[in-house]
Amino acid sequence: MRLPILTLAAAGFAVVTTEFVIIGVLPQLAADLGVSIAQAGLLATIFAFTVAIAAPFLTALVAKVERKKLFAGLLAMIAVSNVLTAFAPTFETLAAARIIGALALPVFWAVGTAAAAGLGGPEGGGKSVAILYASISAGTVIGIPLGTLLADLMGWRVMFGAIGALAAVMSLALLAFFPTTKPEAAPSLLTQASILKRGSFLAHLVLTAFAFTSMFVAYTYLADILQTLANVPSAQVAWVLMGFGIVGLFGNWLAGQYVDRNPMGVTVVSLAALSAASFATVAMTGQGILFLIPLAIWGAAQSAGFIANQLRVMKQAPEAQEFASALSVTIAQVGIGLGALIGGRVIDTAGLPALGPANAMIGIAGLVVAAFIALTMRSRPSVAVPAE
Repeated sequence: MRLPILTLAAAGFAVVTTEFVIIGVLPQLAADLGVSIAQAGLLATIFAFTVAIAAPFLTALVAKVERKKLFAGLLAMIAVSNVLTAFAPTFETLAAARIIGALALPVFWAVGTAAAAGLGGPEGGGKSVAILYASISAGTVIGIPLGTLLADLMGWRVMFGAIGALAAVMSLALLAFFPTTKPEAAPSLLTQASILKRGSFLAHLVLTAFAFTSMFVAYTYLADILQTLANVPSAQVAWVLMGFGIVGLFGNWLAGQYVDRNPMGVTVVSLAALSAASFATVAMTGQGILFLIPLAIWGAAQSAGFIANQLRVMKQAPEAQEFASALSVTIAQVGIGLGALIGGRVIDTAGLPALGPANAMIGIAGLVVAAFIALTMRSRPSVAVPAE
């Protein structure tokens, strides 16, 4: 079942690039649309909050839809969103165009995570999910920097058009290579929602919120940090972002080796490393290329955090995995949106250099939540995901 997982991961690359490529072109897009960097950062917040609101409801709505058709349809929505973004004349219409993609994203990740775990079987679920989540690292390795480079050469509108074309191709690829898969009979929505009565499950969602907020306070504005604080020429920003993504692939691989056995441990290590490394990166931007060392650690920790947080939450509710996954996506996107919003506010009030301390403080708060869970709650045992 390796080809279906690889095809799903390739589709995931188009999905994640759609959401995060905005990070690499914020300065150019803001200048072209006549808005500030902080205002342009609201595009990330609007996208993330749309995902957060839509995730549980849309995932429940498509629970009985055949998976091949579902994934192909979701990629078609991503394609339409990017094409409309490319032709958007104003900031407001651009934000509206991206909402279409934001509606598709949570269903893709919630259902896709469960589908990948099922394709991997009881012993290989974590590694299969790691393959799918490698597309997030690939998005940062190739998608964001290549998009930034293309935008620098031909403009951000051409870039979004190209991503739309890629998503259309992946929609067809899923129809060709993903197996026809009937969704398993799921408990009623009311039964699935009963997991929200568990204090331990809710605590894990709170930890995810802190983790993702910490990830995106500074990361949303990384291109501006590189250009303004580290004095990286705009033409070279794409290459630095590519390096960030390359070490992210290593972080994703490393997390995949341990996350099945100890998802909480991987979460804590990645969050601690990210908090320290993001703080050090911003603090060292005036010291030549030395800032690249903590930036590399930041990239690895960030990618490890994606897979660790998602699987950690899913394993707390083995009887309602897709619903738990959807809730995890919701909370993660709330964190992404809050991170972008907080980061923009920090820039407006204290300037770019304050992003490092702000990022670290939120990460430390997340570690406190993790300690609370470890000391006061008995997490549900990690349960292998049954094969479909």
